[in-house]
Amino acid sequence: MSNESYLTRRRVLSAALTTCATAVPAARALAQTPQGFIGDLLFRPAEQPNGTVLFEVTKDFGYVDSTGIRWQAKAGVQTDGASIPRIFWPIIGHPYEGLYLKAAVIHDYYCTTENRYRKWENVHRVFYEAMQFNGVGAIKAALMYFAVWRFGPRWDIAELKPCTPGPNEFCASAQVAGYRVFSEGVGAFDEKAEEARLRDFQRLAETKLPPLDQIPEIEARLPPIARVRTTRDVDAKSDQGWYFRNPYRMPIAVPGK
Repeated sequence: MSNESYLTRRRVLSAALTTCATAVPAARALAQTPQGFIGDLLFRPAEQPNGTVLFEVTKDFGYVDSTGIRWQAKAGVQTDGASIPRIFWPIIGHPYEGLYLKAAVIHDYYCTTENRYRKWENVHRVFYEAMQFNGVGAIKAALMYFAVWRFGPRWDIAELKPCTPGPNEFCASAQVAGYRVFSEGVGAFDEKAEEARLRDFQRLAETKLPPLDQIPEIEARLPPIARVRTTRDVDAKSDQGWYFRNPYRMPIAVPGK
């Protein structure tokens, strides 16, 4: 190898290393967005044909969790805080009052049927975290978290492939054609019994607050609630399909627009 060729390669390598050295801190700084809410939370009433009134978010709103993941509540989403049955609001409070308002909006966005592209366990957990960040007391936040874990929706997502290979066979293409969302909403339940269980947990939290990871275990030991299973298909090539392919990415612009 000639000296000229050797020196050229060293210059290229040196330039590449310099570029990486400056790019990595920049990327790290971009990734380390401070935890907190993004934007102003603005509502307007949206009356429904049946006479009920929902709240419609009029401006994009978001939250960055403690791991740097962004959560959104896009303008236009309508919600009434129904992930916790209304009969329990006298115990836990109205979900659109006080310090848990912002957390409730983020939570309800991802509980909406068409937005169930993130894991339901993470959606419920970020509700708890956002409440704590906004100043909700530890006991109240734990009670709300228990309530959404008990009564909130649950779902799983399956990829739909264009073919089903048999033994020792391969599909011509492994590209996902769509997604199927299997949702489980709470069906009928004994209101008095569930109210008593909610108050039992409240007394437990007031006596000795359980660690966050133990709350799902406490709920799992209770008699199961009947759930109604539904399915929904999402075209992988649609705008909505983009979110299912990239569940933890926030686009700068709406996909496909």
